[in-house]
Amino acid sequence: MNAPAHPILSNSPNAMLTRRHLVTLMGAGGLSFAMAGCSMLTPEYSAYVREEQGEQRNPRGSYQDLAEALWTLQQDAGAENLSLSLYNYADQKTFVFTPEYRGYEASTVKVPLALSAMRQAFARGRALSEDLRKAVKASIGFSDNDATAAVFGSLADTDENRAGEVNTTYNRLGINQTRADAGWGANLTGTEDHLKISRAVYEGVDWIGSEDMQILREAMTASDSASQGWGVGVLGKLQGAGADSTDLEAAQKVLCKNGWLPNDLGKWYINSDGVVLYRDKTFALSVMVFGFKAQEEGQHLASKAVETAMRLLAE
Repeated sequence: MNAPAHPILSNSPNAMLTRRHLVTLMGAGGLSFAMAGCSMLTPEYSAYVREEQGEQRNPRGSYQDLAEALWTLQQDAGAENLSLSLYNYADQKTFVFTPEYRGYEASTVKVPLALSAMRQAFARGRALSEDLRKAVKASIGFSDNDATAAVFGSLADTDENRAGEVNTTYNRLGINQTRADAGWGANLTGTEDHLKISRAVYEGVDWIGSEDMQILREAMTASDSASQGWGVGVLGKLQGAGADSTDLEAAQKVLCKNGWLPNDLGKWYINSDGVVLYRDKTFALSVMVFGFKAQEEGQHLASKAVETAMRLLAE
């Protein structure tokens, strides 16, 4: 079971800045668009690469290839939306595809909920209680909703105040586009914000104890193939995980948290966040997909997007 049902009325992305990048088809030396239904279309997408110093540029080289490949994946799959953000620790660049997209956090919000409980414990000079540690492990590792309710409930005495604690954590993470509002799972967010969450888990922060953060990392190792073995988790190559490729080997390390939530029309919001060490290169990633009636189709596209990123940037 994932995030609780919410009366979500529509997919309403909040258009922000993006650089519209119109790309013409390349010749024989470029990326092929020979897939059915796409070979005669001119790719049109929004994407950029941000340098560590903050400067944003149009994607070039492998990043341009990745943007074009993601556009092709979205067209072939028939998805209404596909967004992917990643941070490449090798060259310290952030790549963002479709930065204007907004979807619902679903169960990926369980990571900032855990971070909020850990932040509070650290501020009080102690680690999480044993009961809360167990709840975090179940909430993250198996996407257990009862355990998540326990973590959320521990933050304050009312839902409004609990949401305020989550927003305090978002502020600490430098997140200002995503806001909690008297609940969890139905907050609008984007992949750039959730990329910051993935990076914080991997890199650590000075406002959470190291032991508590390690518990969170261990819970994100995608050991439950059914709920965490797709999207970023597909690189774990767990038996029964529904991996899309046979030629990509398993990553050396995977941290993953997935989420899925239908709207009132039965279309699924599919999200996957995490960090992978693949071929000695480390990437933090966040991918969000929307527009499928079948949950598995969205999970498949999220997995393909992650695999495509690894092929173009890590191999």
